[in-house]
Amino acid sequence: MNRNLILILTVVAVVGGYFFYVSLTQPEYDIRIFAGRFIGYDGSTLTLNGIFESESDPVPDSFQATQDFTFRVDESTVFEKEIIAWPPDENLKEQRKLSSGSLEDLKSLFGNAVYIKAAFPTSLYKKRDQAVASHLIYRVFAVSPSQPVSIPIQ
Repeated sequence: MNRNLILILTVVAVVGGYFFYVSLTQPEYDIRIFAGRFIGYDGSTLTLNGIFESESDPVPDSFQATQDFTFRVDESTVFEKEIIAWPPDENLKEQRKLSSGSLEDLKSLFGNAVYIKAAFPTSLYKKRDQAVASHLIYRVFAVSPSQPVSIPIQ
């Protein structure tokens, strides 16, 4: 009986030691931002095409490519809307106007060129599937009809 108990405790110690070693040697990246184009929504789930960002750590290779990312928003998500006057006009005092936003307002802009920067309370490195944004800034360009936009084709 004591022999079986010793064997079981040895196996538990070896397996536990392995997982402890692996958790200490695997890098943990603090990736809490995703920024990109607004390409879809379904209820409170948003989809962007863009890149992951980190304020402190380098982003691992698997997170560097442009990709689609789907996440949720909830009642605690803070929405901010930034309207950017385009083309820039020296006579305007405010080129950018920041105001509070909402999920419904954001959905109403779907199909326009909307850029979103979403912040998350925890790292997305290991929990991409469960992501719920805590703060979301969406940027909209307001094109001035009095100043036609000319974009050179290269």
